[in-house]
Amino acid sequence: MESAARINEYVQLQSLRKNLSKFKIHPFEELRYNSNCKYEVFTNSKTLLSLYIDSDYPFFLNFNSQNGHLIELQSLFKDGQYSKVIAKRNEKLEKRISDKLAEVTQNVLGDSLKTFFQKKKGDFYHNYSISDHRLVLRSPTGNEELKQKQMDVGLNINWDVELEYSEITDLLSELGKALIQGMGNIRNEIPLTRKVKFLKGVIGENYALTMILNFSFNQRMRSYDIDESFYWYDKVGTGLYLMGSADLNENFWLDVFDLETRTVKEIFEFTFDGNNYIGTWKDMKTGKQLPFRASLY
Repeated sequence: MESAARINEYVQLQSLRKNLSKFKIHPFEELRYNSNCKYEVFTNSKTLLSLYIDSDYPFFLNFNSQNGHLIELQSLFKDGQYSKVIAKRNEKLEKRISDKLAEVTQNVLGDSLKTFFQKKKGDFYHNYSISDHRLVLRSPTGNEELKQKQMDVGLNINWDVELEYSEITDLLSELGKALIQGMGNIRNEIPLTRKVKFLKGVIGENYALTMILNFSFNQRMRSYDIDESFYWYDKVGTGLYLMGSADLNENFWLDVFDLETRTVKEIFEFTFDGNNYIGTWKDMKTGKQLPFRASLY
């Protein structure tokens, strides 16, 4: 099943950072026997798989269970409505901060904490989960400075924000409603995204491969950084680490990076011609160069 395969590939390579399994098994079978990994499934419905995975680094992942595509938070809402969701989040956190600071009797300390907490309120990277028809906006939990600051004064603020379905119904897109309610046909719903791309391609004529690219926008350079990405030869199944960049015109420069030797083994250079990704692959050791062609899947 293509949707299950797509989710399996993403979970194993992006979140577990491990070799792609050569066995046709459910990804959670491997999670169960991986002592260094924790996971929790929030929702597994006809429309949505929402889960948390921590394998040295925490991930909140949400998939359209009918086609396997990753769903970004913004895609849950109508055009122009996402800012209202963030405003609701900030309003709830503002009240929590005010309530907690009211417990601090030292005014100077209170002012210092308020400045600190206001700054931390903005630490939101669009992570979320969905459970029991509620949207939970997830804030970073691994910030040691924040943890220490709260421990020093005996304050514990919950930085995650829950939004009931009734609070956001008018803001939701049809996709968002289907995902949260767990019903509807969304097999053909593939949200536009620059956060992740799944590519199927071939080097030369014989080396079929699959590629997962993860993007983050570089405001200063006005381009996209690509990191925590992988590709693998379909006949082998071993994930190879990718990093690089892409410009606004979808020109890509990717390095196949060896994490042990800290060297670049191969490079990809390609562009999107409106239908396919066309370019070249090069082995940096031998200088061998072959054509590369891929498409979204």
